[in-house]
This record gives sequence, structure tokens and C-alpha cells, in this order.
Amino acid sequence: MKMAVIGGGGVRSPLLARSIAYHAQKIHLNQVVFMDNDLTKLHIYGKISQQVAQQICPELDFSLTDSFEEAVKDADYIITTIRVGNDEMRIIDERLALKYGVIGQETTGASGISFAMRSVSILSQYCAVIRQISKKDVKVFNFTNPAGIVTQTLRDMGYEFCYGICDAPTSLINSIIDIMDYDPEQLSFDCFGLNHFSFITSVKYKGKEVIDSILSNTTVHQQTDLRFIDLELMKNKHMLFNEYLYYYLYPQEAYQNISQSPKIRSEIIKEINDSMTSQLQSIDIEKNLDEALRIYSKCYNLREESYMQNETGQTINKKPFVFDIKDQSQNGYASIALDYIMAVENDIEKNVVLCTRNDVHSILDKDDIIEVTCTIDQKGVKVHHIEIEDPLIIELLRRMKTYEKMASRALISHKKQDFIDCLMLNPLVSSYSIAKGLTDDFFEVNKNYFDESL
Repeated sequence: MKMAVIGGGGVRSPLLARSIAYHAQKIHLNQVVFMDNDLTKLHIYGKISQQVAQQICPELDFSLTDSFEEAVKDADYIITTIRVGNDEMRIIDERLALKYGVIGQETTGASGISFAMRSVSILSQYCAVIRQISKKDVKVFNFTNPAGIVTQTLRDMGYEFCYGICDAPTSLINSIIDIMDYDPEQLSFDCFGLNHFSFITSVKYKGKEVIDSILSNTTVHQQTDLRFIDLELMKNKHMLFNEYLYYYLYPQEAYQNISQSPKIRSEIIKEINDSMTSQLQSIDIEKNLDEALRIYSKCYNLREESYMQNETGQTINKKPFVFDIKDQSQNGYASIALDYIMAVENDIEKNVVLCTRNDVHSILDKDDIIEVTCTIDQKGVKVHHIEIEDPLIIELLRRMKTYEKMASRALISHKKQDFIDCLMLNPLVSSYSIAKGLTDDFFEVNKNYFDESL
């Protein structure tokens, strides 16, 4: 079985490679190809990934390439995690939004549609090739942001083999498991909503509902990403909120914090990434993997420490990140893709949070891409039926889903008016004049990636 990772030169690639290598035999995987068109990053982060995987699973055929066709030819599973335009374009996107007095966060904010213009333009081309030369029943797991909009658009284009994946819900649950000292094998949870706009509506431990116990634990609220959301609000709704809902619940505070910070998130990330890349370029990775991983751990820890710090004004004392090559746990978005593959390849059931078609929830349309807990087995994907009755949550979800569907229409039509309509529906914009100005600017900065329809 063959797996391809498109964007294999990304900074999170070593984490993905470690998880793949430890689970390769369990999922009958014998060939992995990490592809990236940035050879500098491929030869650094891809090389670290390759060395890590070879130490863990020497029999795994792990190769690097800058050829997309070579990577996906005869592939059974593909993970896409690309950043078209690199960190530089992310900075431009987010600064443009701030110029208009709105939040530019790259998935929830006004700049998400600009990122999607670049992401979809490339991924749609990739999917056309995948349809031709990959395995007939290939599955694509898209981690490229904004994952909800990108997956909705690719599905609307007819690429039904695409699923969106995000590690936010699972990472939150893993943090809770650690604090509450739960046995992960005895715990299940239901998540429903949209990417970066989701709600965990049920957590059961040994068959008993424990959401109230979780929300009553002050350590959980203080030491996880729940800290960004008002505790009384979550208790009132009996739900755990995705941390990205912070931007919608506290837009004034978020904008003020961001605009008053000397550097925005994208600039901080670029600075850390540039420093890490520069340091790793001086290392012979094959001969000095330990030193490369020391540098990687130090810099990656800076990324983790700064997560949502500017936006919220909050800091947290987290356990420092250290890349441990012996860590066999599945983490990040790797866990979602690997659980899916594990279920299919071994004919067992696994519960996984995916961005996929809604086929059971009446509050949204059947063609809507939602983020939801699903049961995976050899028969396919079964979406969990999760009841949402709170009128506020329902209305928020409908508004955001309409925005995402309008974004998909705009990304397919390439018409400026569709982009204006779409941005007006984003709760963080809600203005015709701002939507029009942003649309003109986004078309200008993306002119090398995205053409206006005539």
C-alpha cells in the first residue's frame, strides 16, 4: 500500500512521519512518498522525516520527491498539507484585513477566503491528476486551510474522494484525558459543527456522560484550549467549544489585541520558521539527526508557546515540546488519517472526526460539508446523528455554513460579486464596503494564482 504526503517539506512533517512509521505495519503500508516543490524545505523537514521513519521502521520504503505525479501515482491514500504563497502571503492576507478594521485570521477571519483562492487553485489541479493516476478508490485527506471551505469546494467540484481533517477536537480531548486521568480506550465523544466552528456535545467515559464533570474541573479550563471561552457559557450550553470560536464570541477584544501587538501571528510564525530553517541548513541531517531534532524541538516549542497568545492576551505554562523519536502515540492530524486507514484496512470500527457530507442533520443541507464524528469501517463513513436543539448554536452554524457555501461558489465562479456576497456573510466582516474593498485587494495580491472570471 502506498501513501503520499503533498507538502512533505512542512514543519509538521517529522511529527507525521513518526506516526506513520510506528503504524505502518498495522495498516499494511510499505511505501511512503513525501512531496514538496520547495526543495530547500524538502531537503530539511522532509529529510528529518525520512531519517526518523527509517530509524523506526527500516523496512518502510520512504522517499522524497518534488514531482507531484511521481508522488500520487498508484497511491492508495494522500494527505494534502500545502501553503501556497508560503508565510509571506499569509502576512499580506492578515495585514490587509487589519487595514479594514477586521480580523484577518487565516481560517475564521476575512483572510480565509484569500488563502482559499490559492489553496483551491492548486488543489483542484492536483485532484484532477489524482483522479487519473492514483488508485481507483483513493482517499485524500485535506489538512490545507481553510479546511472546511477547501473541502466544500473540492466536493462541489466533484472530487468526492476528499475529506477534510483537523486536529483541534481530538487534541482537546487528548488534553482532557491527560488531566482527568481517563483511559482513552474507555472514552468516546461526539463533535458536530464546521471546521474551526465545532462543538463537542457529548463525552462519555465508561458509558457515562462526563461533560459536566469536565466543565467543573478548573484545571481543565485553565490548562487546555477551553481557557479562551467563557466557562459559564459552555456550562449553559452543556458543550465544549472549539477554541477558534473565540474570534466570533470576542471579536472586539481579539481585534484590539491583534492590532496593538507589534507582530501578528503570521509574522511570528515566519520569524520562527525562518530561524529554524536557517539553523537546520547548517546541519548534516543524516549524520547529526539528534542535533537536528534538538533545534527542531526548540523552535517548534516557540510556535506552541505563542499559540493564540497575541489574539487573546493569555499565556499558559505548558510542558515544553520535545520531539521524542520513541513516542509511539498518534497525535495531530496524523491520528485522524491513520485511524481512518486502520479501520478500513483491518475491517474494524473507529470513531473519527472528519469534514464530510452531511446526510443526517436536518438543521443543515445534505450537500453541506460538516465537521462531525463518524464511524469508519470497510463499508465506508457513517456520520453520527447528533442532536443540536439550542437556537443560538443552530443559527450560528447556519450563518457560517452559508458563508462557506458562498465561498465555494465564488471559488468556482471566479466572479468578484460572489466574493463580495460571501465576505458580507462572514460574521467578522458583515459590511458591503469592507467586503468590496477586501475582494479587490485579494484579487490583486492573488493575481499570480487566481484569475477573475470575465
